Amino acid sequence: MELKTLSEFPSDFLWGAAISSFQAEGNWKKDGQGPSVIDQTRKEDRTTNFDDGVDFYHRYHEDIQLMKELGLKAFRLSISWTRIFPTGNGKPNLAGIEFYKNVVHELKQNGIEPIVTIYHFDYPTQLVEQYGGWLSRKSIQDYENYATYLFGALGDEVKYWITINEQDHVIKMPERLGIGDGEADFSNYKQEAYVANHNMCVASARVIARCHQLLPNAKIGPALSYQAYYPATDQPEDVLAADDLATLTQNYILDLQCRGHYNPIFKKYLVDRGIFPDFPTTDLALLKHNRPDFIGINYYSTDDVSSLSAQEKFGKTEGLPVPNKEYGIYTKTKNRTLPTTKWGWTIDSVGLRIALQRLYHDYELPILITENGFSNEESLEKRAGVTTVSDLKRISYLHDHIKAVHEVISSGIPVLGYCVWTLMDVISGHSGMNKRYGLIYVDRDNDNLKTLQRIKKASFYWYQSVIKANTEEVGEDGIE
Repeated sequence: MELKTLSEFPSDFLWGAAISSFQAEGNWKKDGQGPSVIDQTRKEDRTTNFDDGVDFYHRYHEDIQLMKELGLKAFRLSISWTRIFPTGNGKPNLAGIEFYKNVVHELKQNGIEPIVTIYHFDYPTQLVEQYGGWLSRKSIQDYENYATYLFGALGDEVKYWITINEQDHVIKMPERLGIGDGEADFSNYKQEAYVANHNMCVASARVIARCHQLLPNAKIGPALSYQAYYPATDQPEDVLAADDLATLTQNYILDLQCRGHYNPIFKKYLVDRGIFPDFPTTDLALLKHNRPDFIGINYYSTDDVSSLSAQEKFGKTEGLPVPNKEYGIYTKTKNRTLPTTKWGWTIDSVGLRIALQRLYHDYELPILITENGFSNEESLEKRAGVTTVSDLKRISYLHDHIKAVHEVISSGIPVLGYCVWTLMDVISGHSGMNKRYGLIYVDRDNDNLKTLQRIKKASFYWYQSVIKANTEEVGEDGIE
């Protein structure tokens, strides 16, 4: 549907960028930080470790000044749970909370709204060793205690909170639960995964309740990896497979967190496989009465979906790091009409509009785009005597996706803000420094820290123009 669009974004729109603690900070297991499950997922022969990151821990003053120059209205960061509680519970590490207090305060002093993610993959290893981590209901209380401590320490200056980042990816990748390695087959961990999922949903609801109690002016919600799924053909079976996949990767979490119930299709899926979790009946009432204030989405690409017969492999999944097929339900394929990134992710700005419209239609909550960005292999170059990166493909990607957001807002759907992934290049979860997302180039590679110098890419200046103009009508060359 063609829309008559607004000329500008809302005046309070949160133009932002994002990083995560374990990918950016460095200073690994120093100043009191304890171990997390990220330690066991690092394989030196596969990718760069996170020990040094891009040294945000020591360079945040410089990085915040770059944010100010960029014109950011918001900055999404995550807290390292084990910087605050090295064992996941017990006594807090004062050096850790002091670091985050300083970062948050400096952001506010520079007119930048901090968006704080409480838990972004780096679950404390010692909680797994103590009682199995998210597989135990003890995890609910430890997560609530951790979040409550953050509300007390940072709540005076933090208005926006993210409970859990990409919960579906946490449970579909057993190593992020601390119960497998990077080659683990999700088929063998389904029962544990959905117990963990339930506990995480209950923990989130309790933390939302605490946030509303302690910080009545704050807003809190989850951040999910969310996308549109297209039937690969016009065959009804493919349409059904696409709907089922959306239920099994996205809606099953949101139905619990936003509606307080198990989607009946998802419940039947669990019951048929003998993996429906046991839980107190009071859990669903807790979830129903503690809805999020908004939904954060991390959007990158779309997939086509075909039906897949069981072929005597009912319930078997294939694909790493997350399944790309499940026998008896679906198989994911790439849309041949869409361009892709170097890593095979489709570039689909219309898909973002579809995803936002579907998300609001289903749950009627404001949306915050917590991640969206373009990855590429990049190197420095000289242009007119200036060292930079001419990342024109990133500019084109961001332009089209921001335009899609503008169209959604014009239709009346409340979108709170847009956070580019990432502010600066960070260590990619699976490709080290080869896979760069940043608006700012960081001078390091997989094996050598080099200078860690920050160098503004062409996309930095383009995004700066967009924020200043507060409109998507800034052309891809940066000129209105």
